[in-house]
Amino acid sequence: MEKEKFWRIPAGVRDWLPGERASRRQLEEVMTRTFALWGYREVATPTLEYWDSISLGLNDEGREVIKLIDRNGDILALRPDWTTPIARLTASRLAQWPLPLRLFYSGQVFTQVEPQVGRWREYGQAGVELIGLPGGWADGEVVALAAESLLAAGLKEFQLHLGHMGLLQGLMAEQGLTPEQEREVKAAVSRKDLVRAEQLLGRGAELLTLRGGREMLVRAEQLTRGPEAAQALAELGETMDYLEAYGLAERIVLDFSLLRGLDYYTGVIFEGFAPGLGFSLCGGGRYDGLLARFGQPLPATGFAIGYERLLLALERQGVNRQGMDTEVRLQRREKNWTEVLAEARRRRAAGEIVIVEG
Repeated sequence: MEKEKFWRIPAGVRDWLPGERASRRQLEEVMTRTFALWGYREVATPTLEYWDSISLGLNDEGREVIKLIDRNGDILALRPDWTTPIARLTASRLAQWPLPLRLFYSGQVFTQVEPQVGRWREYGQAGVELIGLPGGWADGEVVALAAESLLAAGLKEFQLHLGHMGLLQGLMAEQGLTPEQEREVKAAVSRKDLVRAEQLLGRGAELLTLRGGREMLVRAEQLTRGPEAAQALAELGETMDYLEAYGLAERIVLDFSLLRGLDYYTGVIFEGFAPGLGFSLCGGGRYDGLLARFGQPLPATGFAIGYERLLLALERQGVNRQGMDTEVRLQRREKNWTEVLAEARRRRAAGEIVIVEG
């Protein structure tokens, strides 16, 4: 039918029906309430940012960023993540606020990716940024908060994989690789091509195969000799101290092959995974260099949770967040409108959903 062409929507975006939207709204409320209980305060940034600002947080020339040109000829970008805009906000309007800053956000992001399961052009994120606090204590706090957020949402089965950007950087420094070779190593590790990584890193590539509990730190020390890798292992140890004290040791997997795609990550990093899903539910880490690009050199760490991915994981685990609250329906019948509407007002004031039918 001719009219059906007007019903289409672009690939990678979606409509939300009432029950679906209610489920998403419940999840948003759980996330933001959990963040607030840890002392984080909500901020928001524009959907549109200047490209020059957004580009400070990118390392791939912005191939996945949706760009626009306004009437003045300025290049704009739809927000591809929250961390870079919040870094801009911190360096400008929050520059005089006392540190550390504990900030959280919830809203949409936009990317120009090839849509598939777990990847959308528009999707929702909630997350936190802990700014101005260095060290393993801060890293441990955001990892623990990510775990608590997933638990508060009702997710039962998940693990958090913990790594450090300095480990691979240290291995590459020990080998004296060129910048081109370093890019090749990172690409190989990202696609789990450890054969190619070993060709470039030698025996040190064995480090990238280690995955497990705290005992992996001891084994890793035996495979590295440079100061950068040693510092990374020490910082991971401090973060594990916090997580073990918090009671999350069983949820943590040390994974030394873990990398994060954005180049602003500098230290401890992590991603959350649920069984049966081939993508992460959440991810983040330390990004001590990003705020310096905005003229405010401060240590920082944080994470983001994807709403759509988390809803998929909850559905897989049989956690039903669908539906809306029960409705009360009032009918006029023999009553006059004054009585019916007065009852509707009373019941709504008590928190009930009321529909009045004629």
